[in-house]
Amino acid sequence: MAENKLNILIVEDDPQLLRILQAVLKQEIELRIANTGRLALQMIEDQPPSIVLLDMRLPDMMGMDILKEIARKAIPTTVIVMTAHGSVDLAVDAMREGAYDFMTKPLDFERVRVMVRNAVERHRIIQELDSYKTQYERTRFRGLMGSSPAMQRLYRQLRSVGLGSSPALLVGEPGTELSACARALHDESARASAPFGECAGSTLGPDALAIALTEYDRGTLSISAVEDMPRDGREALLAYLQKGRIGDHAWSTRVIASSHAALNELALQGRFEKDLLVALEVARIQVSPLRERGEDVLDMAEHLLGAYTRELERSFTGFSDEVEVALVHYEWPGNRGELEKVLRAAIQKHEGRTLTLEMLPTEISATLAKGDAKGAAPVRGLAGGSIRPLWQVEREEIEKALKLCEGNVLQAARLLEVSPGTIYRKQQSWKSRKL
Repeated sequence: MAENKLNILIVEDDPQLLRILQAVLKQEIELRIANTGRLALQMIEDQPPSIVLLDMRLPDMMGMDILKEIARKAIPTTVIVMTAHGSVDLAVDAMREGAYDFMTKPLDFERVRVMVRNAVERHRIIQELDSYKTQYERTRFRGLMGSSPAMQRLYRQLRSVGLGSSPALLVGEPGTELSACARALHDESARASAPFGECAGSTLGPDALAIALTEYDRGTLSISAVEDMPRDGREALLAYLQKGRIGDHAWSTRVIASSHAALNELALQGRFEKDLLVALEVARIQVSPLRERGEDVLDMAEHLLGAYTRELERSFTGFSDEVEVALVHYEWPGNRGELEKVLRAAIQKHEGRTLTLEMLPTEISATLAKGDAKGAAPVRGLAGGSIRPLWQVEREEIEKALKLCEGNVLQAARLLEVSPGTIYRKQQSWKSRKL
């Protein structure tokens, strides 16, 4: 049976009723059968069905026990219970335990067909929503944070690459979260319960590399600044990646390397082995700088403000509007590392509830001044006030994209390079304006 294919499990011990249900539903959906509760539980756990048609009285147990087990394990299935006429109270109890709907025997088979079709549609909608939340509305992932398109792509890459066992190369500017990404790859893998360790490339000659591979055997070794490894260390690493061994010693350690340098240029200059670069780039992940992540910086800043306020025993609760604008428009050449230093210093030096522009370094506050100066000249030169409110421009572009994508929010979001959540929030804000 194809994975994720919609299917229904009928849990019923009456052979005649089973034959009729199979005849009624065979055109609707793929069917499986269980005539005992024990078999049903095993089938549900082995391969959760899209829908369970569940008799409440089985030879070996009550259907309510099966329903409670489904709820306890949070198995993603839609349950319709079947109960004898006159046992409506039992059906109501089943609804309280999470059943989608109920039918009384003798069954109305046309109603069965309609109810199953409705359940199929419900299951599809839930799957789409779950997929949407997982892929497009994630704001946190394994210690990383941000909801921008750049971070959504990063989360998907980390999840996909993490499932494998091949070497990986993480590349990004100084201050980007390469170490957190390496840990995320390990935690997403089948090696998550095995050891994880991070070593600086400059410390890994051949002997030190062998010790590290031994210490993290069956787990993951993360090598930061791989370009700083001594040449003989890089040669030993290449031998391991190509053969799974160095000399007579073999390991099954996954290697994740990271670098802030342009390794392709170093390879062209003869300062980094081309074969090693090829071996590491089986899976290459580029981590975007903070300046390309839009308002993610505010999410990160709010998190850090809370953490440092507690740590340093201050009373800050938020940022002024000017600070928020400055944080978004500053280039952040040092990325998250620079943001951490700036906020820690500001919170340590000052007191108050609101962190203001005067508490930040001049290069950040100057960004706001430059932005105001750039925006002021065109406005003063306008005749007749032709500027429209930004929300109107946004609405027109979003509605244009939705029309082009025939109402498909996910496709429109990709076209606009925003998260689908942004479109939903904008639509709600328009409704609040009663437009």
